[in-house]
Amino acid sequence: MTNIVTINNQPTSVAEIKAAIVPAKRSEVLDVIDILSGSLIPRNDDEATTKARMNGFAMAVDDMPLEAIYAATRAFIRGEVEGGSRKFQPTTAEFGAETRLQFWKIQHSNRGDSA
Repeated sequence: MTNIVTINNQPTSVAEIKAAIVPAKRSEVLDVIDILSGSLIPRNDDEATTKARMNGFAMAVDDMPLEAIYAATRAFIRGEVEGGSRKFQPTTAEFGAETRLQFWKIQHSNRGDSA
């Protein structure tokens, strides 16, 4: 069974939409996460734990385009994330969820929908 959605009055399968997403390169993701880490108070971890945490952030958004990852980072830094800490870094799950929300907003703004 194929899930079908309508975009611009054209039937489109969910598989086609997923195939059209160009995920960001891992190095680009880690560069953006460095901005987040430098802007909010991180945990006081050793180097190995910090590296593992950074990889967790990258894994949480490894299927998302760079534009959405950057938008989520900007939203956290600006304190615009509902329920997000304005002082401390988000969890990887919070970051992944906000990235997906930002991706949805980008997609709907590009189509002219009101989000």
